[in-house]
This record gives sequence, C-alpha cells and structure tokens, in this order.
Amino acid sequence: MRIVEKMLYGIVGLLGIMLLLIVFCHFNPSIAESLGNSVQAKEETTEDTRTPEIAVFPVSTENGLSDELESQGYESPEEDALQIPSIVAEKNGYTPISEQGKQVSQARAEELRNTLSVGNTGDDLSYDELFYPYYYMLNDTGKALYRQIHANTDALVDSFKPVEDNINGKELKNAFTAVCNDHPELFWLNTGYSYKYAPNGTIAEIDLSFNYTAQSLEEAKAAFDKAANEIIYGSRGVGDDYQKELYVHNALIKKISYDLGAPINQSAYSALVSNRTVCAGYARAFQYIMQQLGIPCYYCTGYAGQNHAWNIIKIDGDFYNVDVTWDDTTPFTYDYFNCSDADYAKDHVRKDLSVYLPPCNGSKYADLEENEADKAAREQAELEAQEKALREAEEAAKAEKEAKKAAAEAAKETEEASGVDEIKIQLVRGNGSDVTILKTVEEYYLDCAQAMMADDDNSISFTNIVENEKLWNSIKKAYEKGDYNAGYMERVLADKHKSTCNATVTAEKLEDGTYLVRHVMTIK
Repeated sequence: MRIVEKMLYGIVGLLGIMLLLIVFCHFNPSIAESLGNSVQAKEETTEDTRTPEIAVFPVSTENGLSDELESQGYESPEEDALQIPSIVAEKNGYTPISEQGKQVSQARAEELRNTLSVGNTGDDLSYDELFYPYYYMLNDTGKALYRQIHANTDALVDSFKPVEDNINGKELKNAFTAVCNDHPELFWLNTGYSYKYAPNGTIAEIDLSFNYTAQSLEEAKAAFDKAANEIIYGSRGVGDDYQKELYVHNALIKKISYDLGAPINQSAYSALVSNRTVCAGYARAFQYIMQQLGIPCYYCTGYAGQNHAWNIIKIDGDFYNVDVTWDDTTPFTYDYFNCSDADYAKDHVRKDLSVYLPPCNGSKYADLEENEADKAAREQAELEAQEKALREAEEAAKAEKEAKKAAAEAAKETEEASGVDEIKIQLVRGNGSDVTILKTVEEYYLDCAQAMMADDDNSISFTNIVENEKLWNSIKKAYEKGDYNAGYMERVLADKHKSTCNATVTAEKLEDGTYLVRHVMTIK
C-alpha cells in the first residue's frame, strides 16, 4: 500500500508542476515563445525526407491527379514472376524522381510565402494531349504547378513559392514527375528537387536543381540540337513513320555506349551529346527525336529486375513498347522493338504515373526486323541449300548427258537420215502427249503435256506424230520463240513442282508426209 500511495503522490505532483508551468506561460508569453522557437529551431536543422502526407498535421490528401484518371487497360504483371535475360540484366540505371522535404515553423513558412516570388507561372503554355500525356493526368491544381515548374526551368529560376496555396508534397511530386516525363528537352533539370513545408504540410518553397549544362545553357542547347538534328535529318525521306522509327532506333544504338558512370545519365543530353548513358538517357533521346519527327512517343518508367526506363510509341494508330537500351547488345537485336504489353509481361512492369499511359496492343509493326544472329543462321541455311541445289544440278546434268547419249543412239538406229530435223533447246516451264496424228499446234501441246504428266521420272522420252511439214514448222517456230512455255511447259513444271526442263526434240518425215517427233526431256 505504501508503494501505491507513493506512486499516486508522484503522479499528483507531476500534474501540479505541469499545471503551474501552463499558468506561468500564460502570464509570460515571451517565455512560451522562446520555448516554442527552441523546438522549431531544432526542427529546422533536421531534414525530413518524408512526404507531407505523413507530416504531423497533413493539410490534405490531394495528389494533384485528375479525378477522371484511371488505367486505360494496362495490367501490371507480378514483379516476382519476371524473368530477366542475363544479357540485359545489368542494363538499367533509371533513377526515380527524388525529393527532399524539410519542415519549418509556421512563422518561417509565412515569411517564405511573403518574400518568395512565384517566378514564372507558365500561364501562356499549352500542350498537345497526344504528345504530352502526363500533363493531362493532372487536375487543375497539378496542371498549374506543372506549368510553373516548366516555365521556371526554362528561365533557370531555381527557387520559388507554389503558384497556388495549400499545395502538398504529393501534388508537387506528381506535377514535377509529369514535367520530367513529358519534356526530354529540359536536359539541364535534375530529376531531384527539395522543398520546405509548414507543420500543417503545405509547401512554402520549391527548390529545383540544375546540372552543369545550365552554366552555359545556350552552348549546351546548340550542342544538343546539333547532335539530335544529325539523326533527325538522316531519318527524313527514309519512308513512313515505321521506317523513321527503325532508323532512329538503329542510329541511337550505333551512337550510344551504355555506361552506368556517365555524367547526368538521366538526361537526353548524355545520350545525344556525350554518347554515354543508361536506360533513362536512351529512352529520353528516343522520345525527343520521335517527338521532333511528329510521332507520339512517351517516356515510360518501371521495374525490370531493377528500376528501368523505356518508351511507348504510337505508329499508325497503335501503341507499342520499345526498349532501345535492351536492344543495344552485341550484336544488337530487335527483341524489344515494337512489342505488346503481353510480350513485355515476362520482364517489364510499369510503375507510378506510367501505368496510366495507353496499353500496347499493336501487332502490325511487330516482328518485322531480323536479329543479326538470326540473319547469320538464315544465311548459313541458304548457303547449305545452294550447295545442295548445286549437287542436284550436277546430278541432273549427268542424267541429261546420259539421256542425250541414249537419244543419239536411238537416232542412229533410224536408217533414213533424210528428212530429219532436230532442235536442241532448254525448255523453261512446259507440257506433253500420245501417238496419234496431231493436226494443230494446240493438239500437239496437249499431247506433250499428257505424255509428261504420265511419267513420274525426271528423264522422260516420248513420241508423237504431226500431220504435215507446215504443222512441224509451226511447232519448231513455237520452240524458237518460246511460245511452248505458255502452251504446255509452264503447267507441267508447276504441277510437278519443278523449275526447268532440258530437252532434245527431233522430227523425221515419214513416207505419208507426216512427221514423227521424238522428245527426250530432263526436268529438275
């Protein structure tokens, strides 16, 4: 009981001290303010990287996104199910947008709001929804903040207050992310920023960060434009949008080396001017050049074993995924060129605002290009087929020689040499027939076609009889002019799945004025 009594006395005493302190501060506000400033000073010297949503007194849960925003049909695959090919497993390097928030006292926040300018509001800026999809993901507040960040980046204004009151950290992050994702030409803007916010979570100051190119921005822009225009001008006149896309894809792969240590490697500048970058640089360079060619192309971020960036492009009304970084292998490939979301589901998953980009279901311009390895395999197969065809041709020539020898021996058996007329030609696509007296060239063609189709061998011999010398001369002229091709040979070769025919045709005048026509043919 004594222990309990002592504890109760202690609690009562502590409450009494607290009550006296409250009364004392009430009648001595200067001391209360001093104590408050002491606590606030401690807060100001401690950086808080948390987003304002988890500040002590959050003012709003708004995120700056449009109330109508919803996924357009993209279905995210499970990260745990991704299978990353070893050849591209390390070719990533995208750094997500980073923020650094610092809480200040309410008094300091008010002071910042009263002394800082909004800089440039960007009220005169407008954006084509087809080319700047991230802007249209935002609500009116987010769009106003987007325009302000864009305009101040253009003007190199690195510190300003929000254009609207009561902006929270999530709204700022989404607006800043949207600007970075829509505008690869703002290469001097780093993808990290900082801000100061009041205890209630509202932002009082926004601080942008510019890289070293901002120190001589006009020179940097000139170098950037020159490098980009070399590819842009080269792609003009090569064909339709698909051919332009293919040209830019290949040109960037030839130009850029993947380098995780490249300076400002989250920018298009690192890819186009320095020629060294990571996936973010590849994707922003591809996005910028396709935009300049009037072809909608978006910057897409997500996860592919590590944080990763690639593109979504619209060709002829359909959307496709393109990952120039992962195609840049030795030899380079088209494995990640113009692929559907289903194709990418095994190794890519979108994150953050990119999930609201259009789904990629195009197929018309997929799988049109051949990888270098596949090309080498195909050429080897073609070489082997040519060698096989050469062997078959040699065998056919040997068979033809034997057939000619047999024909010559058969001719020697004929005692009447007079009246014999011989034609030696190479027939290309033709026809055959039976032994009756044929009265027209058409009957002769039909007879030849029937005789050739009735024999399954490659070496075919047959005879027929034509009515007179006049008809024979017409037949001989048909062979000399090539009319026999359409007459019968083309059909026979097509039906037999052959391509050429070597033939010896001889005619012998008989006693009754008819002509005996002998045929010795080798088809292949």
